Amino acid sequence: LLLHAQHAATAQISHLVAGLKNYARPADGAPMPVNLRENIDQVLVILGHLLRDTPLETELDPSLEVLGRPGDLSQVWTNLIRNAREASG
Repeated sequence: LLLHAQHAATAQISHLVAGLKNYARPADGAPMPVNLRENIDQVLVILGHLLRDTPLETELDPSLEVLGRPGDLSQVWTNLIRNAREASG
């Protein structure tokens, strides 16, 4: 049980670090293929404290990719989620 909990915590920390790396990438980098599901999931982990009491569902094809900059896309999702949260009260 303890080993399972440690594994889950390690996976969550890895996911959070990956999300933070996306924020840190320079906006002037070349566009690259970005998996939208992973990009949005990383933002949701980072904003977890803000969404703690907010029911949220995502339905995205796990293989959906777009050409873009991960950090820029993360910022878009962050702004949309924060605005929606503030507007919903």
